[in-house]
Amino acid sequence: MEISQTILNEDIFAQSVCLLADRDAHLAEVVEKYGRPPLWVREPGFPTLVYIILEQQVSLASAKAAFDRLNAVVRPLTPKLFLKLTDAELASAARKLSIPAFSLIRSHAATSIFAISTISTTMPPAKC
Repeated sequence: MEISQTILNEDIFAQSVCLLADRDAHLAEVVEKYGRPPLWVREPGFPTLVYIILEQQVSLASAKAAFDRLNAVVRPLTPKLFLKLTDAELASAARKLSIPAFSLIRSHAATSIFAISTISTTMPPAKC
């Protein structure tokens, strides 16, 4: 089975924004008024997902502070280790976050673990 993968770069991102703006009048207005949004490339993985969720919940400065505290408590920051945190430990590390934010991160962590365990038990070993 061959997996098709497109690497996101500035050209593909620009084309994608145009395609979406053609389909969504509200987005077209935003793009026309403010220009195309920047392409922010981040390291893939669970820590980045956590950081993005934090950024959506609080100010960027508070998100960075919460992420740094969380990263100091959970080393390395993996879904499995994250799920071992007690409510008190999580609340201490990620002050100012709401319970829904904690729940969202925990949900993604649990989903990640399930997906990884499912793949490792149902997929045949790689032949390379």
